[in-house]
Amino acid sequence: MRRMATTEDRPEIGGGADEWRRELFEATPEREGELNSTISGLPTEPLYSPENVEIDYDRDLGYPGVYPYTRGVYPSMYRGKLWTMRQFAGFGTAEETNERFRYLLEHGQTGLSTAFDMPTLMGYDSDHPRSLGEVGREGVAVDSLADMETLFAGIPLGEVSTSMTINSPAAMLLAFYVCVGEQQGVPRSELRGTIQTDILKEYIAQKEWIFPPEPSMRLVVDMIEFCAQEMPRWHPISISGYHIREAGSNAAQELAFTLANGFAYVEAAVERGLEVDDFAPRLSFFFNAHIDFFEEIAKYRAARRIWARELRERYGARSPRSWLMRFHTQTAGVSLTAQQPELNIVRTALEALAAVLGGTQSLHTNSFDEALALPSENAARIALRTQQVIAHETGVVNTIDPLGGSWYVEDLTKRLEAEAYDYFERIRQLGGVVPAIEENFFQREIADASFRYQSEVEAKQRIVVGVNRYQAGEEPPIELLRVDPALERKQIESVQAARARRDSAAVQAALAQLKEAAAKDGVNLMPLIVEASRAYVTMGEIALNHLLRRRPPNFPPRISSSLRSVETRIHLPRPSWGRGALWALGPVVLVAGTIVFLIAHYGDPAASNKPLPAMPEAPPATPIDQKIDKQARQVAGKFILTAVARENTGASWELLDPSFPGKAEFTKKTWAKGYIPVVPYKVTSIAETRFHVAERFPNELTIDVAFIPKKGSGAQAEVFKLGLHRRGTGSNQRWLVDYWNAAYTPPIRAIPDQ
Repeated sequence: MRRMATTEDRPEIGGGADEWRRELFEATPEREGELNSTISGLPTEPLYSPENVEIDYDRDLGYPGVYPYTRGVYPSMYRGKLWTMRQFAGFGTAEETNERFRYLLEHGQTGLSTAFDMPTLMGYDSDHPRSLGEVGREGVAVDSLADMETLFAGIPLGEVSTSMTINSPAAMLLAFYVCVGEQQGVPRSELRGTIQTDILKEYIAQKEWIFPPEPSMRLVVDMIEFCAQEMPRWHPISISGYHIREAGSNAAQELAFTLANGFAYVEAAVERGLEVDDFAPRLSFFFNAHIDFFEEIAKYRAARRIWARELRERYGARSPRSWLMRFHTQTAGVSLTAQQPELNIVRTALEALAAVLGGTQSLHTNSFDEALALPSENAARIALRTQQVIAHETGVVNTIDPLGGSWYVEDLTKRLEAEAYDYFERIRQLGGVVPAIEENFFQREIADASFRYQSEVEAKQRIVVGVNRYQAGEEPPIELLRVDPALERKQIESVQAARARRDSAAVQAALAQLKEAAAKDGVNLMPLIVEASRAYVTMGEIALNHLLRRRPPNFPPRISSSLRSVETRIHLPRPSWGRGALWALGPVVLVAGTIVFLIAHYGDPAASNKPLPAMPEAPPATPIDQKIDKQARQVAGKFILTAVARENTGASWELLDPSFPGKAEFTKKTWAKGYIPVVPYKVTSIAETRFHVAERFPNELTIDVAFIPKKGSGAQAEVFKLGLHRRGTGSNQRWLVDYWNAAYTPPIRAIPDQ
């Protein structure tokens, strides 16, 4: 009889993990080439057991709904109630998004989540010149209460929970929502939902900020105070790690930076005079669910434990409700690939499962086509069905915290917690979150992590299926959502019609009261913003004309002070400035003569209406820049020339498209209106401008720009970083400016006058 195949005989092991490792594990070669660490770089042992992991059950785990809440914030968790299934939606006008909301609710969604377009996020009305080409593209356009009425028409606000992802203009959007609730007969005290409002992470990661940190924090605390008194079921802020992660951070940084921001908001509210137990229960969080399955689960567990400990022990919160960290989760947009996009369904399912096993309170699952466009109805339905399959078919909701006590998960939780506390100490030494932002601390850390991860992918140490292994040939096209360009004209006509039919006297009175209150300390602006909203004052009128264009007395005049808050998404090694070989004058040359000509052109008051000179033809590329797209060089050069005319250096998207009408028509009059000079000293003091291509990827480009002063000018050399990314392909491609921020002062001596 033929003997059956069996595994080879193994010697019995009785000496514990060390002997097992020596006698058995190390006798079998491991796979080579791929990393065994987490995405955060934490090394991973081949086996975890009581011999290398210490667990104190009462101290480290406890029970669900009991301090330190490692195992969940509620005693019954999903045995009692499933998480809220909340799909992010918004495009075109309020009418189109209302239809999508209804579609999602009909298919079983239990909460609404609103995405806004770029003009709305930046506080511009749809008919503002800077909104051209962006209205309704990345989300829904909302200009006034009229749009909010349409957005939620037929949707009873007393029965749904609504999330709104908006930050700088969050106060205006919340006011619009309150007014719609009143019209429906729902008192503000009964409205349920969350508005993001997390302005600190905008400076750190997303860059959609309008005003400087101090007035921004004033509005945040105004909203926290208003909601604590008037809207007890509303979360006035969603402290967001999601965008920090999307900017390139790892899990440890997302955990640490998000919680550090949360502590900063608590401290600001306490400084206002609020009792921590009066507002802390309504603070919520928003985390990313990335693809590193166990690290993500451990991140959520560590976050709950840290927050509970710090609120109780550092801030003296007495109510257990203040210790609870309730959070929303969204699967990772940066993990989605344009290649073989159907694979994103698998990625999203695994990320969503990690969020559920990590104890999330609400969840958004990304659609598989979001690496290419806003989600189609079919893709959005599959994303929602993914959550429903997890909830009803997998069995993971049948027991609470099924991975609790896993040697590996508990060890990862401890190590991420330790990483977070190490960052807390480093931030403390810098003076807190805002000083750390101004020192570019967060931005540098994220850039380094992003560069390390990208390097690992390019070296194939981390495999992304369909990207650096298992690539397909020609892929069949998939159906994508296309936003009708005609919707922009429709929205512009809508906001103009709303202005025409409102009571002008009431508008002017509301704006006058708001302007007067904004100039005073100690006045909560939320009630006045609600009153202005009732009068159909537009968001742009509230934000840009009366709140944001008023330069606060303490707003730093140097761009190097204000724009350190804008992060870079690509690692930028500092060049050796003393070696000219690392510098190329070719790619976007802006020599001293060009700038001197620019100033001379405007030196005479009679020239105040003359346009800026056209960008000179880019000279031939030097070897270091041979691969740089010519169009990218022209866009970069035009941006630098026109940046001096910027009124709002935070909104870099307004200069993205070089074909935008009026780009060459900036005048000295416009330039003089700017509150922040791009160069922190007189432009006439510049002797030379040097350029260096710091990083280059297929669709991303980073250029270092050094302004070198003339001898005796009293100015220091200053370096800025200009980032670009490519959108579209073939004849439709265009390069867009991603960010423009002060970097550092290099050791360059002034060049003597010639």
